[in-house]
Amino acid sequence: MNVWHWPDEGSVQKHFRELTMQSVIAPDAHRHETPFEIRFQVQSPMPVSAVTLKVAQALRPITLVATQPRQSRIDQDMGRGLVIF
Repeated sequence: MNVWHWPDEGSVQKHFRELTMQSVIAPDAHRHETPFEIRFQVQSPMPVSAVTLKVAQALRPITLVATQPRQSRIDQDMGRGLVIF
């Protein structure tokens, strides 16, 4: 796994400050926390059908979303290409 993209430090600190203040002001209130997005990329010369990811307890619960991009190339003599979603 390479190419990790983490949320910026300032937004994480702001989020934790807000959670702390909410827990002081209204400790029994139901809170909806905004999720943070962490992206990573897996590259392999062979087809990959599964990846095991060990997640630290401090990051749980976590929702994982897996996507596999489809790439196509438009060469100079083609003029147009098909993009499949």
